[in-house]
Amino acid sequence: MKQIIEYFNLDPSAITHKRIPLKEVLGEIEPTVSERRILECSIESIYLEAVLDTSTTRIRSFKDETYYYETIYIILTNLKSYRNFSLVNEKLQSVFQNPVIVIYQYKDEIVISGSKKRISRSSNDKSVIDEIIKTKAFKVDIEHELYLRGMDLNEFSHRDLKDYYESILDKLSSESIIHILNKYPERLGNIKIICELLKKYESSSSTFQSLQESYKRESMMSRKLNIHSKMQELLITMNVIKDEIKREIENGKN
Repeated sequence: MKQIIEYFNLDPSAITHKRIPLKEVLGEIEPTVSERRILECSIESIYLEAVLDTSTTRIRSFKDETYYYETIYIILTNLKSYRNFSLVNEKLQSVFQNPVIVIYQYKDEIVISGSKKRISRSSNDKSVIDEIIKTKAFKVDIEHELYLRGMDLNEFSHRDLKDYYESILDKLSSESIIHILNKYPERLGNIKIICELLKKYESSSSTFQSLQESYKRESMMSRKLNIHSKMQELLITMNVIKDEIKREIENGKN
């Protein structure tokens, strides 16, 4: 099977494939005893797969008082388990001050993750994570093969490394189209608009799932009916958003 990093079509000068000892990562994270146990039980190995900077991408860096984009790291992490994945992902994203793309592999499933960071006001050599963005866990089926073919980083628009990295994050967000429409389009419309619509859809979907759980637990009929009514309203909202996503994708074909 084609390695995920190969879809990125990186310049050979960017490839490193250097193993990072878990001990070094744990030293940077400074986890609690319980967090350390979780990380050791979850992570099989970590590799620095590639370094993207001005010399390997020919894209200029970006730095101001808030953001630091001089290098983008691509990390490959082989997992022993998906259990406690959110904690593992959060900790690995926080290790590096620079922006990072982490490819997680567990058996034949993949998750690709990145994060929006800014420079810490208390310390210029540390970053604060504002948002973590990731794909869902997926196997490389026909639709995800199409999605991954669009991960050719040479095709991403950019003014600088910040713009470049944000384009990558948008691409990660767009993977959820497959779970909503059961297919991935060959062409997208305005990906910024699509990503905003996807956020709205995911938020509504999360609320809907919570209501489903509440509905199952509720014993009083009046409350069950009220929850059911809210669920129906959310379904209508989700269908409207889905139609808007379809229209934006259609606009991209024109």
